[in-house]
Amino acid sequence: MALVASSAFLLVPMGLGVVAVGVYLLLDAVVAAAILFWAARKAGMNVTSCSAGGAAMAYAWHAFITDSRAGDSRRFRQNWDLVFAVLAVILIAAGAKRTANFAARQLN
Repeated sequence: MALVASSAFLLVPMGLGVVAVGVYLLLDAVVAAAILFWAARKAGMNVTSCSAGGAAMAYAWHAFITDSRAGDSRRFRQNWDLVFAVLAVILIAAGAKRTANFAARQLN
């Protein structure tokens, strides 16, 4: 959910002015309602872990679609963007596995 929500925020064109602010407020309300609904479920997953993973992936893909202001070459920057995206996926997978192992131990 965090990946979808973060992506929706990133895709709103800033040139819309006041309309963009309205879209942001609407997105805020939808995300807040979804988080409250999801957090209230007893059988739900760890909301914090999932949100952090989704936000990290949104940040990773956002790096590919933006231009660097530092003046680096595009190829150099994209290579590092890919490295950091792969590292994010590895960390998310490791965290998910550790969380699943911890939950399995708690049930026994």
